[in-house]
Amino acid sequence: YIEATSPTGNQTYETNKSEFVFGRSGKAHIKVDDSGISREHFKVKYENNALYIMDLNSLNGVSIDGYKIKPMEYI
Repeated sequence: YIEATSPTGNQTYETNKSEFVFGRSGKAHIKVDDSGISREHFKVKYENNALYIMDLNSLNGVSIDGYKIKPMEYI
């Protein structure tokens, strides 16, 4: 399960993919109905028992524990 927090609240999603995209677009693997989220906002990858996140050059960016991550780089 994945839990995402946005200004509109928390949402929980279930997925069995090792790589998926969050966004408002129908192309996103996990569709988030929030106007603060870009069509393809960020990508999550699960590899070698670790999660990696990449901001897909979203308008509002992606923050983890208050730290804004650089776009287009996995952390």
